[in-house]
Amino acid sequence: MFNATRCCGCWSLLIGCYLIAFITFVYSVLSIQFVLIFHTDQYSGDRKGTRGDYNSFICFVVPEVILFLASCSLVLYGLFFVLFKRKKFLVFIYVGLVGPHIVYFILMFLITTAIGINMIINRAGDNVHIFWPFCLFRFGTTVYFLYVVISFYKQNDAYYGDDVI
Repeated sequence: MFNATRCCGCWSLLIGCYLIAFITFVYSVLSIQFVLIFHTDQYSGDRKGTRGDYNSFICFVVPEVILFLASCSLVLYGLFFVLFKRKKFLVFIYVGLVGPHIVYFILMFLITTAIGINMIINRAGDNVHIFWPFCLFRFGTTVYFLYVVISFYKQNDAYYGDDVI
């Protein structure tokens, strides 16, 4: 696999990592917002959901909170690189959380949609056409983001060598 030398063709890989961390954070917030809109809309006031609704809510929200933590690790990686040229293990946290997350994201939405329990799809109504392009765009950009982050790590590893974790 060849490594990227620039992010999006014009930014350095370090700036790209900061941009990727910000966009990952936005993805996380938007996904949580989708879930909260449909969950609170259904259970406003004194109405309470079933145990299945609660589990579905948790299955949607917890991975997005973990994704938020992954974006924080990428920012820390960029800061530690700039300040100390160290702590490359933080990139492994990002890759280790985002890689499996995107697989989980796709499988969960396909399976829950197929069996009819997807909270967002079932309650989106006319707005469902907004969600699927968001999912496709998110998948495509996340794969590219992983490529850029791994390229940045390899570039720094080749230049600075091993670091003390």
